[in-house]
Amino acid sequence: FDHDPVTGESKGLLLEEARTNIALGVTNFGMPIDFNGMYNIPNTRLAPDGTMSATDVLASRGISRHEVNIRFSGTSGTNYSASFYVKPLGAVTHLSVSFAGGSSKCNFDLVNMTHDTPGGTSVVTITDAGNGWRRVTLRATETATGTRSIYISPGIGSTSSSVYNNLNGDGVNGVSLCGCQIEAADFATSFIPSDTRFTSR
Repeated sequence: FDHDPVTGESKGLLLEEARTNIALGVTNFGMPIDFNGMYNIPNTRLAPDGTMSATDVLASRGISRHEVNIRFSGTSGTNYSASFYVKPLGAVTHLSVSFAGGSSKCNFDLVNMTHDTPGGTSVVTITDAGNGWRRVTLRATETATGTRSIYISPGIGSTSSSVYNNLNGDGVNGVSLCGCQIEAADFATSFIPSDTRFTSR
């Protein structure tokens, strides 16, 4: 059964089509392990599903390019939907999400749960997942074939860039992440854990 993450109200039976989480190099709880100018502290925060499985991803010392890289095996001309849960930490207010190449991207306001006009072929959503968490989705058409990437970059204030570089590495600024997922589809579905039990629904 599905439920509202904020009110706890039942929304009835959730029926979803067969899907596979094709994100590469993520943990059981959907945490990517590839960072640029950031470091992670796993299993440090309560995730939306009630488990202590969320990972804090904080800016490294100094001001530099800050991003998380989720890789997947992509095919040119195919639509892919990325989704994840995110909670802003410290001074972070916004998040840029982009496909490799930078044209299919969007800047999200994590405080007010709004977003700028998506670029390229992007179609996006941001929803309240309760307790300060947001679920962000971005769908776009891949432009190349091979190992591709979706970048998640936290920062302060709105920007037209696909990458932020304005966070001080003070041990506080960053985001908490969990449930990172990529699907070869036109829209995102609920999170599919990637472990030895199953990777598909």
